Amino acid sequence: AIWLTHLTGIKEVAIVGTEEQRAELMRPIWAQFRPNVVVAVGTGSPSPVPLLADRPGGDTGLAYVCENLVCDLPVDSVEALASKLGS
Repeated sequence: AIWLTHLTGIKEVAIVGTEEQRAELMRPIWAQFRPNVVVAVGTGSPSPVPLLADRPGGDTGLAYVCENLVCDLPVDSVEALASKLGS
């Protein structure tokens, strides 16, 4: 697993929104084994978790995919998140 993360990098995913929105956006993450993905979930309010800091939730829930401390624009659909994760 260490070599895999060294070769492919680690993706950090921040998911914010209501409980239902977060559960929906988590589906592509749990759909397959992803040892190189770290996930943090929250409501979109201020958070002491750095990955969730300053991440507004939006009306549909949002997922922010980051790599090497750089985050892409947020996505609000399961399909878009799965694409960003490479599935």
